[in-house]
Amino acid sequence: MKRVLTQSCSLPVVAQIERYVIGACLHPDEARMVAEMDVIPEMFYDVRYARIFAACMALLKDKIQPDLVTVAQYLALNNIRLAEAEGNEEFLAELFDSIYKDPKTEVEVNLPEQTITNKATGKSEHFEINAYKKDCLINGLDDIDYLLANKSKIEAFEAAR
Repeated sequence: MKRVLTQSCSLPVVAQIERYVIGACLHPDEARMVAEMDVIPEMFYDVRYARIFAACMALLKDKIQPDLVTVAQYLALNNIRLAEAEGNEEFLAELFDSIYKDPKTEVEVNLPEQTITNKATGKSEHFEINAYKKDCLINGLDDIDYLLANKSKIEAFEAAR
């Protein structure tokens, strides 16, 4: 019986668990099926694991058993980078150059719009951020506060299981 989450939710940071979920995807057994049924990429705190998990799910959808080689090939063929620090190298070089020339250079970070602007040049660049991290930063929550804020949803989910 396939279980489906009724809404997307982010989980607290537990890198070890994220690695176990990825490991479960590489095994053709019940552990993989549970990960396949109950987990979505948006639940991962670490964007690298989210991308690897999404690659595993895409391979499984195409009836290909994921392994280290096929996942690496999928990521490469689809131009998916695992590095967290992504961005326009020219923009970053210009930003650091502006700061070097004038240490009082203002930099504007617009978290809701996910842009960073070099006030000295007026140039902006979009950046990616995990939805969980973004929500916590915008609302001033740490992991415990996030769980407490979602206590009623967690209790309702547990009661329905």
